[in-house]
This record gives sequence, structure tokens and C-alpha cells, in this order.
Amino acid sequence: MGWGAGSCRPRLPPLPRLVALAMLLMSCQAAPIEPDQIMILFHAPDNIMRSFGEDSMTINSLYAQRHGFAFKVIKDVVVEDRDVTWSKVKILARELSPILEGDDKSRVKVLLWLDSDAVFTNFDFDLLSLCQKFFDSSFHLALCKDLSMPRDSGITCGPVCFSTGSILLRRDGWTARFTQSWWDSGGEMQQFLFGRDHEESVFAKLYEKDAMGVRNKTMALRPTELNSVAPFHEGHEPAQPIMHLASEPREVRESVWVRSSAICEVLLPAALTEHCNRTCQNQDRILNISHALDQNRLDVLVKQGYEKAWANSPTDPHVATVLAAKERQGGMKEKARELLLQAMKLAPGDPDAAVMPDQLREFAWITS
Repeated sequence: MGWGAGSCRPRLPPLPRLVALAMLLMSCQAAPIEPDQIMILFHAPDNIMRSFGEDSMTINSLYAQRHGFAFKVIKDVVVEDRDVTWSKVKILARELSPILEGDDKSRVKVLLWLDSDAVFTNFDFDLLSLCQKFFDSSFHLALCKDLSMPRDSGITCGPVCFSTGSILLRRDGWTARFTQSWWDSGGEMQQFLFGRDHEESVFAKLYEKDAMGVRNKTMALRPTELNSVAPFHEGHEPAQPIMHLASEPREVRESVWVRSSAICEVLLPAALTEHCNRTCQNQDRILNISHALDQNRLDVLVKQGYEKAWANSPTDPHVATVLAAKERQGGMKEKARELLLQAMKLAPGDPDAAVMPDQLREFAWITS
């Protein structure tokens, strides 16, 4: 029977359209990332390599080796007319420049920048899954929120305080253009070329004014998702992936990383042959530096580092303050009192003087 004019023709689902749409959506989904499509970047010129860089490089390279990630070491001095922290921006812009030049032959899809004083402490951390989640999203950058910055800081923080100690970057044209713009903006905001407020401050300014739509392209990670919360040596959980010794004295970094890299080299070869990074039933075999390097031992190494830092240069109020806290915890009240008073004399006009509120309460008795 035919369907005449005015008859009620049944509406059948437009299957061809649905199938075409489903195929289009499937084609738009990002393909699974292979481990060697993730590259960890590590920058350590000779002065850092002679200090703690050799050890932090060893730890991070062994983590990369375990998971099959690419690992690139940059040793040359990248910047001379800016604070050394600007090196990361220059390196990132340089790494991404072949994309803009039409000469990109790399198969790497995601870059992970790590400061030279940041290392992986949980070798079972699944960076591949985080990178896949990041790559499947619409984000081009991923940075951790920074809890170490003052809440009222309008210089180093935009609407969100970010740490640039670890950065995930999508390797594409937008990221290449943004990193170059980040570098160029430093030349336009010359008050941020040197000193405490440097490349993070410029990033904050770009984020605040939403340059190049950066807000919608930046994934905000939890503070400990790829970073540490100061003070790093207190409450570092075994599951936390990275310990970042930001702003810590060279002597502390040397003290902690030399011991950590020794642990890493002893334990890791066996772990590499297990072939069960994520399915190992024997949890005691899981490699974790912060677990092997227990809190008591870590406290000892940190204190030794601060003692060396104070002996080498007894002019830093931050060193004196932290060392005073360590002495107080060890029951050495008179020594703690002497150190804290020296810290106050070294920075009489700075009420913070790197003294945290809980430490001020702890040492209230000293000045009475």
C-alpha cells in the first residue's frame, strides 16, 4: 500500500546519519598515548650537576626508564640576561619551535617539565594515565596550584596561584605560540626578569588577562598531583608522586638527593624486571623512595643539610628559622633560641622572614 498525500508516514530513525555521527566522534577521540610519546625534560647546567643535579637526574631518568618514557637532559646555559628560572620558558619555546617552523619530526605528544630540584619519589605513579586524561581534554597546559604563595599576592598569583616547577604541555601550535609569547612578555615586563617574582609572575599576568585564551586551555592540578607543598620534608605521603625542594638551600638538596639516588639505584633494577608495575600483588615490592627513606631518616638528612647551609653562610634568616625548628624538636631549646634571635636580627624589617605561623606560635616563649 502506498503513502498518499496527507497520510501519516512513520518516522524512522536516520540511521545513516547516526552512524556517520558516531564514526565522526570516534575519529575525533585522541588515540591512546604510547609511553615513548611522553618526554620528561630536565635542565641542569654544570653548576647544578656538580651540586645535586647528578642525583636528581639519576632518580628521574630511572623513573622514566621504568615506564618507557623519553627523557631529555639539557645542560647548556640557556639564559644569561634573566633569572635562571626563565630557562624553562626558553627551553620549552625552543623544544616546540619546530612545530611553528613546519619541520616537526618528533612523535612526542606530551612534554613534562620538571625543575632540577623536583624528583619522582613514587615510582609506581601512573603518569601515563594522567597524560592520557590531559591529552583527551581540551587543555594545552597543566600546572599545580601553589599553596606556598601568599593569598593576597597580586604579583605572583593571578586568579589562581600556579607553580611552574612542573608543567604538562601538549605539543601543538597553540602551545608553541604561547610559550614564545610567555618568553617575549618577560622582555616587556622587565621588573620580572630578576629576583623572586620572575617567570611565574609573568605567567600569572598572562593568565589574569586571559592572553591567547590561556584560562580555558590550562588544567589546574591539585598542589600535590605533580608537586609538593612546603615544607616538603613534613608530611610527604608515600603515594605522592613528586618531592619538590623549591627554594631550599643547595646543601639540603645535596643531602637528600644523594641518599635518595643511592636507594633508587639499589632497588630499581629488581623492580624493572618484575614487569608488573601496576598489577604486582606483593605491595611490599613496590618501589617508593619516600617510603624507603623513612620520615625519621629524612628529618636527619634535612637537618644535616641545614646545618651545612648555616655553616657555609650564616646570613639567611630562612635557614636559621628552619634549623631553629629542628633544634627545638630535638630538645635543644637554647640553641633554637639563639638561632631564632639571629634570624630576627637578619631580617628585622621583614615580619615573615620565612617564619611560618605555626613556628611563630612554637617559639613565642623565646622572646618573652
